[in-house]
Amino acid sequence: MPNDAIDYINRDIVNVKTELQNISKIVRDGNGQPSLMQQVATLQNDLAHTEIELREQIVDLQERLRVCNTKHTENNKLGWHFQTAIWVALIGSITSIVVHYMDPKPQSETDRILEHISQRLDQISDTQK
Repeated sequence: MPNDAIDYINRDIVNVKTELQNISKIVRDGNGQPSLMQQVATLQNDLAHTEIELREQIVDLQERLRVCNTKHTENNKLGWHFQTAIWVALIGSITSIVVHYMDPKPQSETDRILEHISQRLDQISDTQK
């Protein structure tokens, strides 16, 4: 009996060894398809390429974002320049209108003569009364 148990254990060990060799062969060589090692290597290669592409896309997106921010800043500056120009023109126009109508106009020579004649006639009429 003890020999039967030892024989049974030996057969199990041989079966396990055979199965391990088969599994090793499948992992190493494959079973009609690429082996697991080849598949892992391919996946690692694909992953490395994907990582490189993603890094390039991130750099590209960062550059595009920087350009957009620069354009946005320039547009804001142009908007402020335009608004400032409009306000300066408006204030200048209002100032010139106010100065034009508030400042007494210098009289022309003819206006002065007519005013002088009018004053003389008033004096004459006052003295005749």
